[in-house]
Amino acid sequence: MKDPKKLIYATFHLGTPLFYFFGYTAIQFFRGNSVAASIPDTLAIIAIYSFIMNIMWLFYVDKLDKAINNDRKNQTLNERENT
Repeated sequence: MKDPKKLIYATFHLGTPLFYFFGYTAIQFFRGNSVAASIPDTLAIIAIYSFIMNIMWLFYVDKLDKAINNDRKNQTLNERENT
């Protein structure tokens, strides 16, 4: 994996909201509720989630970079010890 930060970003900013949108819409459909009436509620919740995740990303991106660098250093040290 070249850049784990991209994978984490895609998971939390793209994958999770899409999963929630389609999952909640499917649940409303199977319950017999109007899907068109539930979409604005779903989008509002996704907007709140995205706002909170962007704030968290802003504060934790430096810690994430440090953790990735430490992991790469440990991985190279383990490879040297094994050879």
